[in-house]
Amino acid sequence: MTVSVGEEFEELRSFLGYFVDHTAGPLPPEIHPLNVLQDLQRRAPKRAREGLRMAINDCIEVTARWPPEKIAAFDAELRANGLLALSTIRRRFSKRLHSILKRGRIRTEVEYYLVRGAIEDPTMADDEVTAMHDLLTAFETNLPGMGAKP
Repeated sequence: MTVSVGEEFEELRSFLGYFVDHTAGPLPPEIHPLNVLQDLQRRAPKRAREGLRMAINDCIEVTARWPPEKIAAFDAELRANGLLALSTIRRRFSKRLHSILKRGRIRTEVEYYLVRGAIEDPTMADDEVTAMHDLLTAFETNLPGMGAKP
């Protein structure tokens, strides 16, 4: 079953809200990611989607070292609340990572942060980590102000 962009945004937004509320503790409203996201969506919907993906990448990075039992318990909690499981989101985003590695090039800032976060995963093979470092270096080299040649 294919999920529309709007449905995916809502699924990920709901996951992010639950994740933040249950792992970060109370946050002031002005910096709560859902409030920031809502404001950004009013002003720049495309940037809101990119920002949401970056926030989800951060969630994946934060949980990279969680033991399997903790992930399973959190997945059960998420499902009980009608939300996507962390494991589902990890699989969804790992498909994107695989596509980036196969393509051999990072095209967007969202992809950059996905790759950067994946490097921290202790289960990654050394050759994958090396390939990802190369992709990050190439992307950073071509960014204005980060070593790009005029």
